[in-house]
Amino acid sequence: MTPHRSLLIVLTAGIASLAIGTAPTPLWDEDEPRFAAIARAMVETGDWVVPMFNGQLAVDKPVLMHWCMAACMTIFGTNEFASRLPSMIAALVTALAVLRIGTRLFDPLVGMIAALAWLGTMLVGIEAHAATPDAILTALCTWAVVLAAEVILGVSSSPLPPGAIDRRPGERAGDDGLPRLSIGRAAGIGLLLGLAVVCKGPIGFVGPLAVLVPWTLWVAIDRRLAARPSGSWLARLASTALPAT
Repeated sequence: MTPHRSLLIVLTAGIASLAIGTAPTPLWDEDEPRFAAIARAMVETGDWVVPMFNGQLAVDKPVLMHWCMAACMTIFGTNEFASRLPSMIAALVTALAVLRIGTRLFDPLVGMIAALAWLGTMLVGIEAHAATPDAILTALCTWAVVLAAEVILGVSSSPLPPGAIDRRPGERAGDDGLPRLSIGRAAGIGLLLGLAVVCKGPIGFVGPLAVLVPWTLWVAIDRRLAARPSGSWLARLASTALPAT
Protein backbone atom coordinates (compact mmCIF):
# COMPACT_ATOMS: atom_id res chain seq x y z
CA MET A 1 0.00 0.00 0.00
CA THR A 2 1.53 3.29 -1.11
CA PRO A 3 0.75 6.65 0.54
CA HIS A 4 -0.79 7.97 -2.69
CA ARG A 5 -3.09 4.98 -3.00
CA SER A 6 -4.22 5.21 0.63
CA LEU A 7 -4.91 8.91 0.15
CA LEU A 8 -6.96 8.22 -2.98
CA ILE A 9 -8.99 5.53 -1.21
CA VAL A 10 -9.72 7.76 1.78
CA LEU A 11 -10.74 10.69 -0.42
CA THR A 12 -12.96 8.52 -2.60
CA ALA A 13 -14.62 6.73 0.31
CA GLY A 14 -14.94 9.96 2.26
CA ILE A 15 -16.62 11.88 -0.53
CA ALA A 16 -18.93 8.96 -1.27
CA SER A 17 -19.96 8.48 2.36
CA LEU A 18 -20.41 12.20 2.99
CA ALA A 19 -22.49 12.54 -0.18
CA ILE A 20 -25.05 10.19 1.39
CA GLY A 21 -27.66 12.20 3.21
CA THR A 22 -27.01 15.48 1.41
CA ALA A 23 -30.58 15.62 0.13
CA PRO A 24 -32.23 18.97 0.94
CA THR A 25 -33.81 17.86 4.21
CA PRO A 26 -35.12 20.78 6.27
CA LEU A 27 -32.91 22.31 8.92
CA TRP A 28 -33.94 21.04 12.33
CA ASP A 29 -33.46 21.68 16.05
CA GLU A 30 -32.62 25.24 17.15
CA ASP A 31 -28.99 25.60 16.14
CA GLU A 32 -29.14 24.72 12.43
CA PRO A 33 -31.81 27.31 11.47
CA ARG A 34 -30.13 29.97 13.59
CA PHE A 35 -26.66 29.47 12.09
CA ALA A 36 -28.13 29.36 8.60
CA ALA A 37 -30.20 32.49 9.14
CA ILE A 38 -27.17 34.46 10.37
CA ALA A 39 -25.12 33.30 7.39
CA ARG A 40 -27.93 34.20 4.99
CA ALA A 41 -28.11 37.67 6.51
CA MET A 42 -24.38 38.09 5.86
CA VAL A 43 -24.82 37.15 2.22
CA GLU A 44 -27.89 39.35 1.71
CA THR A 45 -26.54 42.45 3.49
CA GLY A 46 -22.89 42.07 2.57
CA ASP A 47 -21.93 42.68 6.21
CA TRP A 48 -19.73 39.78 7.30
CA VAL A 49 -18.44 41.58 10.39
CA VAL A 50 -21.56 42.06 12.50
CA PRO A 51 -23.68 38.86 12.76
CA MET A 52 -27.42 39.54 12.86
CA PHE A 53 -30.38 37.26 13.58
CA ASN A 54 -33.91 38.51 12.92
CA GLY A 55 -32.67 42.09 13.02
CA GLN A 56 -30.89 41.65 16.36
CA LEU A 57 -27.20 41.42 17.18
CA ALA A 58 -26.12 37.75 17.43
CA VAL A 59 -22.82 37.56 19.28
CA ASP A 60 -23.58 34.64 21.60
CA LYS A 61 -21.65 32.28 19.30
CA PRO A 62 -18.25 32.73 17.58
CA VAL A 63 -18.40 33.75 13.96
CA LEU A 64 -16.27 31.22 12.04
CA MET A 65 -19.19 28.87 11.32
CA HIS A 66 -21.25 31.77 9.99
CA TRP A 67 -18.43 32.78 7.65
CA CYS A 68 -18.00 29.23 6.33
CA MET A 69 -21.73 28.84 5.69
CA ALA A 70 -21.98 32.27 4.09
CA ALA A 71 -19.07 31.43 1.77
CA CYS A 72 -20.80 28.22 0.67
CA MET A 73 -24.10 30.07 0.21
CA THR A 74 -22.36 32.58 -2.02
CA ILE A 75 -21.29 29.72 -4.31
CA PHE A 76 -24.18 27.24 -4.08
CA GLY A 77 -27.06 29.48 -3.11
CA THR A 78 -29.09 29.81 0.06
CA ASN A 79 -30.12 26.24 0.75
CA GLU A 80 -29.68 23.35 3.17
CA PHE A 81 -26.80 21.82 1.21
CA ALA A 82 -24.73 24.99 1.40
CA SER A 83 -25.48 25.29 5.11
CA ARG A 84 -24.18 21.80 5.83
CA LEU A 85 -21.30 21.71 3.36
CA PRO A 86 -18.70 23.19 5.79
CA SER A 87 -19.29 20.31 8.21
CA MET A 88 -18.89 17.74 5.42
CA ILE A 89 -15.59 19.27 4.31
CA ALA A 90 -14.38 19.47 7.91
CA ALA A 91 -15.11 15.77 8.48
CA LEU A 92 -13.06 14.87 5.40
CA VAL A 93 -10.22 17.15 6.54
CA THR A 94 -10.20 15.40 9.92
CA ALA A 95 -9.99 12.03 8.17
CA LEU A 96 -6.90 13.28 6.32
CA ALA A 97 -5.31 14.20 9.66
CA VAL A 98 -5.98 10.69 10.96
CA LEU A 99 -4.53 9.25 7.74
CA ARG A 100 -1.41 11.38 8.13
CA ILE A 101 -0.58 10.45 11.70
CA GLY A 102 -1.43 6.79 11.15
CA THR A 103 0.83 6.66 8.11
CA ARG A 104 3.76 8.36 9.81
CA LEU A 105 3.55 6.39 13.03
CA PHE A 106 2.91 3.04 11.34
CA ASP A 107 2.33 2.68 7.59
CA PRO A 108 -0.15 3.81 4.89
CA LEU A 109 -2.42 0.80 5.42
CA VAL A 110 -2.86 1.54 9.13
CA GLY A 111 -3.46 5.21 8.37
CA MET A 112 -6.06 4.35 5.75
CA ILE A 113 -7.93 1.94 8.04
CA ALA A 114 -7.93 4.50 10.86
CA ALA A 115 -9.26 7.25 8.58
CA LEU A 116 -11.99 5.00 7.17
CA ALA A 117 -12.94 3.93 10.69
CA TRP A 118 -13.25 7.59 11.63
CA LEU A 119 -15.52 8.33 8.70
CA GLY A 120 -17.63 5.26 9.44
CA THR A 121 -18.59 6.12 13.02
CA MET A 122 -22.18 7.13 13.69
CA LEU A 123 -21.42 10.39 15.51
CA VAL A 124 -19.12 11.57 12.71
CA GLY A 125 -21.87 10.80 10.21
CA ILE A 126 -24.30 12.91 12.21
CA GLU A 127 -22.00 15.86 12.84
CA ALA A 128 -20.74 15.83 9.24
CA HIS A 129 -24.28 16.52 8.02
CA ALA A 130 -25.22 19.14 10.61
CA ALA A 131 -25.10 22.90 10.16
CA THR A 132 -23.21 23.32 13.45
CA PRO A 133 -19.60 24.20 14.30
CA ASP A 134 -18.65 20.88 15.95
CA ALA A 135 -17.17 19.22 12.85
CA ILE A 136 -15.06 22.29 12.08
CA LEU A 137 -13.84 22.50 15.67
CA THR A 138 -12.86 18.83 15.55
CA ALA A 139 -10.91 19.29 12.31
CA LEU A 140 -8.96 22.29 13.62
CA CYS A 141 -8.12 20.69 16.97
CA THR A 142 -7.18 17.37 15.39
CA TRP A 143 -4.74 18.94 12.96
CA ALA A 144 -3.19 21.07 15.73
CA VAL A 145 -2.66 18.00 17.91
CA VAL A 146 -1.29 15.94 15.00
CA LEU A 147 1.26 18.61 14.05
CA ALA A 148 2.41 18.86 17.65
CA ALA A 149 2.40 15.09 18.22
CA GLU A 150 4.71 14.53 15.25
CA VAL A 151 7.37 16.64 16.96
CA ILE A 152 6.81 15.17 20.42
CA LEU A 153 7.14 11.63 19.04
CA GLY A 154 9.95 12.55 16.67
CA VAL A 155 8.12 11.35 13.57
CA SER A 156 9.74 11.92 10.18
CA SER A 157 8.05 14.02 7.52
CA SER A 158 8.05 10.99 5.22
CA PRO A 159 6.84 7.44 5.94
CA LEU A 160 9.48 5.17 7.45
CA PRO A 161 9.74 1.39 7.69
CA PRO A 162 7.59 -0.11 10.48
CA GLY A 163 9.10 0.59 13.89
CA ALA A 164 11.60 3.15 12.61
CA ILE A 165 11.52 6.60 14.20
CA ASP A 166 13.39 9.67 13.05
CA ARG A 167 13.39 13.35 14.01
CA ARG A 168 12.61 16.19 11.70
CA PRO A 169 15.63 18.47 11.17
CA GLY A 170 15.30 21.65 13.23
CA GLU A 171 12.74 20.10 15.58
CA ARG A 172 14.98 18.07 17.85
CA ALA A 173 14.61 17.94 21.60
CA GLY A 174 16.62 20.46 23.60
CA ASP A 175 18.89 19.85 26.57
CA ASP A 176 15.85 19.92 28.84
CA GLY A 177 14.28 17.06 26.90
CA LEU A 178 11.45 19.21 25.54
CA PRO A 179 10.80 18.96 21.79
CA ARG A 180 11.54 22.05 19.71
CA LEU A 181 9.01 23.34 17.19
CA SER A 182 10.13 25.06 14.03
CA ILE A 183 8.78 28.56 13.51
CA GLY A 184 6.58 27.46 10.64
CA ARG A 185 5.04 24.55 12.54
CA ALA A 186 4.51 26.63 15.67
CA ALA A 187 2.79 29.32 13.60
CA GLY A 188 0.61 26.70 11.94
CA ILE A 189 -0.45 25.19 15.26
CA GLY A 190 -1.14 28.66 16.66
CA LEU A 191 -3.25 29.55 13.63
CA LEU A 192 -5.28 26.35 13.94
CA LEU A 193 -5.92 26.91 17.65
CA GLY A 194 -6.83 30.54 16.99
CA LEU A 195 -9.37 29.49 14.36
CA ALA A 196 -10.71 26.90 16.78
CA VAL A 197 -11.37 29.69 19.29
CA VAL A 198 -13.12 31.72 16.59
CA CYS A 199 -15.13 28.57 15.86
CA LYS A 200 -16.37 27.70 19.35
CA GLY A 201 -14.69 29.78 22.01
CA PRO A 202 -11.93 28.99 24.56
CA ILE A 203 -12.47 25.24 24.29
CA GLY A 204 -10.67 25.56 20.95
CA PHE A 205 -7.30 25.88 22.72
CA VAL A 206 -8.07 24.66 26.24
CA GLY A 207 -8.95 21.18 24.98
CA PRO A 208 -5.85 20.53 22.84
CA LEU A 209 -3.46 22.15 25.32
CA ALA A 210 -4.94 20.12 28.19
CA VAL A 211 -3.71 17.05 26.30
CA LEU A 212 -0.46 18.33 24.79
CA VAL A 213 1.09 20.14 27.76
CA PRO A 214 1.01 17.26 30.30
CA TRP A 215 2.02 14.78 27.60
CA THR A 216 4.99 16.92 26.51
CA LEU A 217 6.20 17.27 30.09
CA TRP A 218 5.79 13.53 30.63
CA VAL A 219 7.87 12.75 27.55
CA ALA A 220 10.53 15.31 28.50
CA ILE A 221 10.91 13.89 32.02
CA ASP A 222 11.12 10.34 30.71
CA ARG A 223 13.74 11.27 28.12
CA ARG A 224 15.93 13.04 30.66
CA LEU A 225 15.74 10.12 33.05
CA ALA A 226 16.34 7.65 30.23
CA ALA A 227 19.60 9.42 29.45
CA ARG A 228 20.94 8.48 32.87
CA PRO A 229 22.95 5.27 33.21
CA SER A 230 20.26 3.63 35.34
CA GLY A 231 17.73 3.78 32.46
CA SER A 232 14.27 5.30 32.25
CA TRP A 233 12.18 5.85 35.34
CA LEU A 234 9.52 3.61 33.85
CA ALA A 235 12.05 0.79 33.62
CA ARG A 236 13.19 1.38 37.22
CA LEU A 237 9.57 1.43 38.40
CA ALA A 238 8.84 -1.82 36.58
CA SER A 239 11.95 -3.51 37.97
CA THR A 240 11.00 -2.41 41.48
CA ALA A 241 7.31 -3.35 41.29
CA LEU A 242 7.72 -6.67 39.45
CA PRO A 243 9.59 -9.60 40.98
CA ALA A 244 12.70 -10.82 39.22
CA THR A 245 12.38 -14.04 37.26
